[in-house]
Amino acid sequence: VYLSILGTLNPENVCQCAGECIPSGMVNLSSCRYGLPLFASLPHFYGADPVYLDSVEGLHPDREKHETFVIVEPHTSILLNASLAVQLNILVHPVEHISIFDQVPKLFFPLLWAREIAVLPDTVAVLLRLYLLIPYIIIGISTIFISLGLYLLFYTIIRSKFLMYFYKRVSKSDLNIVYTNEEVPFKMDLEYEQMQHLNESR
Repeated sequence: VYLSILGTLNPENVCQCAGECIPSGMVNLSSCRYGLPLFASLPHFYGADPVYLDSVEGLHPDREKHETFVIVEPHTSILLNASLAVQLNILVHPVEHISIFDQVPKLFFPLLWAREIAVLPDTVAVLLRLYLLIPYIIIGISTIFISLGLYLLFYTIIRSKFLMYFYKRVSKSDLNIVYTNEEVPFKMDLEYEQMQHLNESR
């Protein structure tokens, strides 16, 4: 149960109110502080019911300064960035038999507010980013090796088929060669015989 929305924004939680349900944006701390009328809210009543802001002057809610948030890395649940802002308020109301409080309106008066910021160090952020990238790097390297293996496999199959086809062609051409024992005269021998024949004719 989110205590700051009891009774007003979520009527189903009215049973969780300690006594009177106050407008949204405020948490009753009186039961934790021995009945002291102390309440907690975001600084400058940021995100609270406008009734709080209208009752006090000089407040300027700012999301960048007064918002509370937590950023968590979803895969590892590591805290990346967090901002915790809180404001303590005291309930002021008319008190009988005390003259100075006789005409005081009922309001929640801010006492102080504080903000705590936590950011993941840069070195840890780099290691976390590397840790998150490792699975993708492994998948990339595996894909490269698988692709290379398939390429070599197809290359080997195609090369073996080509060599088998080439050897078959060579073997068939060898069968068509006819070997004879007749001597084939060289060109120089033919020229020499022609010159001899001319000399004899002279």
